[in-house]
Amino acid sequence: MPRRYQRRDPPVDEETAPPPPPPPNPEPNLLGGLNLAGLSEERQDRLINATIASMQLKAEAEARKTDAEAAVIAARNEPPPVPTSSSQLEGEIALPPEALAAALLRPDLPRTEIGKIFLNIFNPKSLYKLSAHSRFKDNERDQNVVVDGDAVRVIKTSGTYKDFGNNPDVWSEGFLNYTHILCHFHAAKNIKLIGALIQFHNRIMQLARIYQWQDGVLVLALTRHLTICSTTPTEPESWSLPQDEIFTYCTEDRRKSHTNAQPICKAP
Repeated sequence: MPRRYQRRDPPVDEETAPPPPPPPNPEPNLLGGLNLAGLSEERQDRLINATIASMQLKAEAEARKTDAEAAVIAARNEPPPVPTSSSQLEGEIALPPEALAAALLRPDLPRTEIGKIFLNIFNPKSLYKLSAHSRFKDNERDQNVVVDGDAVRVIKTSGTYKDFGNNPDVWSEGFLNYTHILCHFHAAKNIKLIGALIQFHNRIMQLARIYQWQDGVLVLALTRHLTICSTTPTEPESWSLPQDEIFTYCTEDRRKSHTNAQPICKAP
């Protein structure tokens, strides 16, 4: 009679045996473990609805908090806005990166005016602000008091011909500093720009030796500069000084009485 063998599985090593599968996750208790025992069905519904409404309000508050925190982080990482008009450049502002670099090179010059030169909204009547000859203390500036309803404002007057004095010193230093800043931004693209600016400066200084400054050559310099700024101040050809404009402001009756110099040009 043949023998029958009983199959036996090999012993399992408990250390290498696979772990049992985890129990299924219980359903999350969205109602925070409310105890509804002993309550009527109507009261249960009210309690459940009130709890759900409270949870929704809490979730909305958390979402608003998250959005506010994200907005703060974004504002910190966002670069400062670039001003695009002269009204935005009044007072302390965040300069564009290019203007900030120039301001670091020339800490002796007002940053606001550097920003205006960069944005091509500079007013030539502010050239005196770029001159050390005309650095006034606040209490030394002329002021106007303006009453606006119940508010009283003190406005500093500036940008007049008297700010340039009776000789070309203030204008000359201001214009040369203007030349430095403008060429810092644009001379790399047009190497003839600095030569045109220096030639304009020298021409004005030459006229100032012969003709009166305040009501003659200064008006010519600022008027021509304003015309150039309104068109293409970065083009060397713009810095020419037309003869007809010279004749307009450098007239014979404005010649300095103590000079023996001959007129630089004669009217046809």
